[in-house]
Amino acid sequence: MAVKKKQPIRSMILLDHRATRAAAFAGLQPRVITKVMDLRDPVAHASKDSMWISYASDLTEALVKSASPASATLGRGVFIHAMDLKTIPVLSSQFQDIALAVDDAFLPAE
Repeated sequence: MAVKKKQPIRSMILLDHRATRAAAFAGLQPRVITKVMDLRDPVAHASKDSMWISYASDLTEALVKSASPASATLGRGVFIHAMDLKTIPVLSSQFQDIALAVDDAFLPAE
């Protein structure tokens, strides 16, 4: 049986309004996006090896609107905020893998 090998993360994009949280991800050298207008470039340069982590529902919604479903995958996404269930199919079409928080609950950092 062949084992599928996961590709390494080449770029990490952190969607968050709290700049202080980025320190927890410092070892991964994330690109921190705090404003909707700053999403254009990361979306344009994302690849299947990108990792997106979002703590901000408004930035996730803007990401969904700015990314073309016909384009190549944005990579992997982790969404740690409440979300409209209608957004999940769209995210699934834009990302190769997604993880979602349920009822604003997720595993603690430690």
